[in-house]
Amino acid sequence: MFDSIALNVVISLVFIYLLYSLLVTTLNEGIASFFNLRAKTLEKGIRRMLTDHGDQVNGIVDDFYKQPLIKYLAEDNTKKPSYLNSASFANALVHLCHDLATDLPEAPSKLWAGIQKIKETNPQTGKYLETLYNDASGDVKKFQELAENWFNDTMERATGWYKKQTQKITLAVAFVVALAFNVDTIGIVKNLSANPKLATQMVEMADQYTKLNQRGGDPKDTATAKSIKECLDKAKALTTHQSDIQKGNAILGLGWSWSWSIPKDTIRCCVNDKKCADRTPYKLAVKSTGNKIRYVVETLLSSLLGLLITALAISLGAPFWFDLLNKFMQLRGSKPTDDKKTPTSVTINT
Repeated sequence: MFDSIALNVVISLVFIYLLYSLLVTTLNEGIASFFNLRAKTLEKGIRRMLTDHGDQVNGIVDDFYKQPLIKYLAEDNTKKPSYLNSASFANALVHLCHDLATDLPEAPSKLWAGIQKIKETNPQTGKYLETLYNDASGDVKKFQELAENWFNDTMERATGWYKKQTQKITLAVAFVVALAFNVDTIGIVKNLSANPKLATQMVEMADQYTKLNQRGGDPKDTATAKSIKECLDKAKALTTHQSDIQKGNAILGLGWSWSWSIPKDTIRCCVNDKKCADRTPYKLAVKSTGNKIRYVVETLLSSLLGLLITALAISLGAPFWFDLLNKFMQLRGSKPTDDKKTPTSVTINT
């Protein structure tokens, strides 16, 4: 029971999901870096704070990013920073207000005057800044503390915006990966169920992987990345079998086979084309064009469903599958208690 074929198939499938989840994570990091998603989300949050309408073009936001405290956080002048702490935001906001009010010499008055300048183009934002100024009783340090709290609250919501955006990207990337490598869950389950030896080998690989990567499988770690590559190479080696090379079929179903020829043993028929209940089916070659079309359509629909299942699965992330793999490996390694060793009666000598 604890070393059954079904459990081996499940562990193998979870292991495959884990490996491809790590690949999706790496691709997501590359996409986020290429499109500066973090920097754009941060800018969206700041624009939402400093303007009445977060999507409008406003000079206040541009002036804020020109502040030296913010400007030099970016890699170069053509980019905007991806990270910003609350203290830097509050300090830059005070300096922005001072720059907007060049007529008044005293610092507290310049802060108030700068808020009024902001209020001219963004009444609601200016009114909120006035509230912060009044709550601070005109004290700049207290105003900065309140501005920091405001920034932290906004960034919590911005984190939610970023997660929603990355979830959509992750799902899209996961489907592309599943399609590119033909990671068909339905096909893999069928092939592993028909090849218990292969499922056992996959479980052994998964066991080695979990022992080498107890920290969760960080794709940025060099040792982990090396072990991932080794596992993928081994999995690739296991996807073909000598008896199947001539047929052009992969045991695991990974990778595309561009031959759409229908094997002779694909369709089974019975005498008089009736149901095969209590009858011995015999294999026939598919000669009918209608049957060929039906076979291709059914195969495509099954593959599409399997790819969608895979995409949804690997979009859950590597940590989820790593934890689940550990639990299944513990379950597989556990042994049932021996009921024969349990005494059924106790004799008391008097």
